[in-house]
Amino acid sequence: MSRSVVAWLDEPAESEDAVGWAAQEARLRGLPLSVVHFQNDAARATRRTPLLAAGVAPRHPEGPAASHSPARVGEQLADLLFRVRAAFPGVHVTHLESGGRPLEGLLSVAPDAAAFVMSTRTATPLGGSPGPRHSAAALLAQVRCPLVVVPTRRHDDGWAETAAGGHGEAYDRRDVVLGLDLSRPDDAVIGYGFEAAASRGSTLRVIYGWSARATMPAGRPADASFGEPGALSGVLRPWQEAFPTVAVLPECVIGRPVDHLVESSARALLVVVGHRVRSRATAPQPGPVVRGLLHRSLVPVAIVPHS
Repeated sequence: MSRSVVAWLDEPAESEDAVGWAAQEARLRGLPLSVVHFQNDAARATRRTPLLAAGVAPRHPEGPAASHSPARVGEQLADLLFRVRAAFPGVHVTHLESGGRPLEGLLSVAPDAAAFVMSTRTATPLGGSPGPRHSAAALLAQVRCPLVVVPTRRHDDGWAETAAGGHGEAYDRRDVVLGLDLSRPDDAVIGYGFEAAASRGSTLRVIYGWSARATMPAGRPADASFGEPGALSGVLRPWQEAFPTVAVLPECVIGRPVDHLVESSARALLVVVGHRVRSRATAPQPGPVVRGLLHRSLVPVAIVPHS
C-alpha cells in the first residue's frame, strides 16, 4: 500500500462524516484514500458486492429491521464509496475489507498511513469491535501517525455538496485551533497545526496555558494577559517563517485546558492536540485533554502522538 489517509469505516451510516473528512484531507495533502471496513464472516459471506465493480450507487428505502442487515450494510457501503469518488474525483480511493479484529487490521496498514480517521460513534452491530474511545486509546498507544476523530452529525448540506467547490465555504471561514503545552512543545504537533491551517487557508489559533500560582507576582490579580508570550514566540518563530501565509492568533488561558479547547471548538474547523507516548509496552491511556475532547469537541480532533 502506498502512503495514504486511512479511514476506518465500521458502520457506513455512522461513519459517513469521517470518510468525507478523510477524503477532503487526502485531497488537500495530495494523497490517496484507503477506506478500511471490518465485518464478521457471516456478514461478508452474504454481502452483495457487484454494485461496487459496476460503479452503481444503490439507494433503497430504509426500514428499522433491515438497516443493519449484512446486505443493507453492503449497499450503504457501495453507496458511500460511490459518492466519495464522485465528490472527490482527484482522490484515488481504495477499499480494503477484513473480517478480522479491527485493531489488528488497522495496525497492519499503520506503517503506510499518513493519518487515521475514525468516527466518534462507531456502531458495531456486525462485529463487536471496540468502542471508538477505546479504539482511539489502543491506536494512540501503538502508532506514530496522527489520529483524527470526527463527530458524527447529520447535515442538510453534507460534505459531498461542499466538496465540489474546492475547500467549500465551511473550510474558509473558521480557525484551526492548536492546543499547545509550552512545558513540552513538540515539533510534530506544531507542524501538523501549521500544515492544517496552511492547506485550508485558515487562521491558526494557538491556545496555551500557564499556572497563575507559579508565575504571578505576589499581589497581582489573575489575568490571562500576564503569561509567557516571549516563550510562545520563541517556539512558534521557525514555524511562522516556514508558513508565512498562516496568520497566528495566540490565546493565553487560565484553568483547565480542555475546557477552553472545547469552547473554542464551537467556532473552529479543527482542533489539534498532542499525545505523549512514553512507551509502547505500557500502552498509556490518553490524558485528560484528549479524553475530554473525544467526548465533547464539536469538530474533528487531530491527536498527534509524540515522544
